[in-house]
Amino acid sequence: MAGVVAGHRLDRAPAVMPHIHPSYYAGFFRDPDGRLIEFVCHAPVAAMAA
Repeated sequence: MAGVVAGHRLDRAPAVMPHIHPSYYAGFFRDPDGRLIEFVCHAPVAAMAA
């Protein structure tokens, strides 16, 4: 992952989070200062599998 290569620590692996929204796919990094950074994709799950 680009974030890890850039020196960030993976805090939570990317996953679909249906409790937020059926197509909410997100993960979290910690930057070198400890701040939590979320990355998210709202594409339908079927589109991500294609």
